[in-house]
Amino acid sequence: MTSHDATDVLSPASRHNLHVTDREDLIGVGPWSQTELWRAVRQADDEGAVVVLDYGRERLYLAAAADVSYLPPTALGLSESPGLRVASPRPYDPEDGTAGAAGETVTVAPEFDILVPAFDWEAPDEEWEPPEPEYRQRPTGSPSGAVGG
Repeated sequence: MTSHDATDVLSPASRHNLHVTDREDLIGVGPWSQTELWRAVRQADDEGAVVVLDYGRERLYLAAAADVSYLPPTALGLSESPGLRVASPRPYDPEDGTAGAAGETVTVAPEFDILVPAFDWEAPDEEWEPPEPEYRQRPTGSPSGAVGG
């Protein structure tokens, strides 16, 4: 695993993405209208992709989730901001709702977000409980012995 793989930027726990389940999730996101972003997310969902928001360039890209990787800040965040490397990005035109041909790898920094289509996501109900961690023989370097859950 490289340092770029260490952070799953598409995880719901990441601060750089928004899992979109409804139009209302897109209110006040960037300089684009809610309708423009909704069309982009719907197209990304149809293609099995995500929408990358490049605030600095005011651009949208469609990209496969596997083509998006997080570039963490260097030197404790003091010298270089985090970024997002997007391989084969497809520029998305929010005005006419079309995506262009895949281009060369682009690095989006320092301000970016990812819209992840999550229309099939279901919120846990009141009866949902997290799984119990399995305790086994203590692995080296694990103070609790918890292996997973």
